[in-house]
Amino acid sequence: MASDALIREIAIGEGIEYVLPAEMLCKGSDRCLFKDGVDYLYFDKGHFSFYGSRMMAEYIMRKIGVRN
Repeated sequence: MASDALIREIAIGEGIEYVLPAEMLCKGSDRCLFKDGVDYLYFDKGHFSFYGSRMMAEYIMRKIGVRN
């Protein structure tokens, strides 16, 4: 998406790590994860489940170099 590219460009210029959740959740423009094995990533259409929240938090931590 053009807005993501612009935000990423600005973030790089400012030394900020821009994390785009779709990089983890979506495999192409028409296929996004909603379930991982037997675990659902979402509680409803717009909110992560506890499992999805942990999965996203771990992804972000890896992207920014934080070890847990």
